[in-house]
Amino acid sequence: RAGEAALTQDLLYGLMLKSGNDAAETLAEAAGGSVAGFSGLMNARAWQIGARNSHFMNPHGLPDDEHYSTAYALALIFRQAINHPVFADIVRTRNADLRIESNQGMYSDWRMVPVVNHNRLLSSYEGTMGAKTGFTLKARRCFVGEVERDGVRLIVSILNSPSSGSLWRDARALLDYGFSHYGLASPPPMPAEPLPLLVRRELDEEEGDLSL
Repeated sequence: RAGEAALTQDLLYGLMLKSGNDAAETLAEAAGGSVAGFSGLMNARAWQIGARNSHFMNPHGLPDDEHYSTAYALALIFRQAINHPVFADIVRTRNADLRIESNQGMYSDWRMVPVVNHNRLLSSYEGTMGAKTGFTLKARRCFVGEVERDGVRLIVSILNSPSSGSLWRDARALLDYGFSHYGLASPPPMPAEPLPLLVRRELDEEEGDLSL
């Protein structure tokens, strides 16, 4: 709310656990002078680490025609971010209480705002180190996160998932597939029904009929 204040650390928890767009803009203005200034820093850093199919116009991902990224680019960005200890601690936190100061009147008033991590893998998938979820009507359900088992670290990145159920099923299936190559997980089960096959129809030149 206008006129309120919070510690930078609390804003970071509000950003990463609650997807707080207000926290994102406040942090962006502090770091880059403005939303546009911070977006420029984001674009420069993304280009530097190889995420070159991305272009950012804001710090929170709300729809903008010039704001876009790819699953691969977000994986590259997350790989860089989770190497920072503060970020790594935040994204593996289950829940937190944020202190918001009002700074109004003769005495400073304050309130506590609870935030909860929406990453379901933290409580259900062995070795989950942390992640970030996201949702807009345009991008649908999104997720990027990292899991470690026996020294093997995998990052999974998903965009445009149609539902929450699909998002978590796909995340687990992709991770199981990756870890199965190292003998650290069972391969995901095959679909109950066989996938359709693409069949090429060829013309028999001598008989003039079609054969499969």
